Amino acid sequence: MQPITWVVGAGGVLGTALTASLKVRNRRMFYPAKRLAWGRPDLACTQIKSLVQRFSELIDPAVGWEIYWAGGVSSMNSSIDQLKIPGCFCFSSSAGAIYSAASTRLLNEESPVCPSTNYGKQKLIQEQIVSTSKLARSGSAIFIARISTLYGIQEPGKQPKGLIAILVDHLLKRQPTHVFVPLETIRDYLWSQDAAEILIESSKRAFEQRQSVIKIVSAERPTTIAELLHTIQQISKRRHLITSGFQPEKAKAYQPCFRFQSIVYPDLSHLAKTSLQSGIFQIIATRRAAGEPLRYKHSLDAGRVRDGTA
Repeated sequence: MQPITWVVGAGGVLGTALTASLKVRNRRMFYPAKRLAWGRPDLACTQIKSLVQRFSELIDPAVGWEIYWAGGVSSMNSSIDQLKIPGCFCFSSSAGAIYSAASTRLLNEESPVCPSTNYGKQKLIQEQIVSTSKLARSGSAIFIARISTLYGIQEPGKQPKGLIAILVDHLLKRQPTHVFVPLETIRDYLWSQDAAEILIESSKRAFEQRQSVIKIVSAERPTTIAELLHTIQQISKRRHLITSGFQPEKAKAYQPCFRFQSIVYPDLSHLAKTSLQSGIFQIIATRRAAGEPLRYKHSLDAGRVRDGTA
């Protein structure tokens, strides 16, 4: 018998990958009838409370439950405390945001947290809410995944999110991309399906040990924006139209170099097996197979990549 499993934010890049990997494992999936209203926090909180009640009624005490929070930054509240039977709550946080003002070159779970943006501060608050919830004191496992720069296949028709998605989108449409940080900016790009595998295996281990665990989830392969542009151009056989307008006042909040090396469950690092070349090839192939151009309009700033944590 498999635990009942709920992916909050199943329509996003990470949520889609998690759902696919969990289905392969024959999990009993819990699907809300309607999408959560992420843009309306009060309504989303009400929805979550109702859904948690429905979810709790489906739990088999013999196998427990799993919740993977891959949703928005809002709407995290005490609703999860309604779950009385032990299970595992996996919260997806952001390594780039949590350590955005780090002064050291190599970061691990023992490095001091130092968010410099409101997003990072909000993620840290959410981590604390989960870590101090009743779940953490009642036999349930808590797994907090501080994920590096995630990329993957996005739902067709949606405006691209993240640096790689924007770069590929503009390249295929022969549109210029405005980069406001140095091309030497380093980030760790992690394929969404690899991230999903690490989250699932880490959550399983945390539940077996009934522990609260924080882990940096990354590919541990640093890449500069210049290298990223070169890789995309090589695969697509097209030349990128880049306008570089480095603005120190806008970029100073972001550390130009992120290098991660997890010391928590380090034996799971091999699950980050997809190379950047392979991931980008899959994104480009998927976009070309879907046909161009896609039917959406860019916002005025859609083409502006303002920081390397995108």
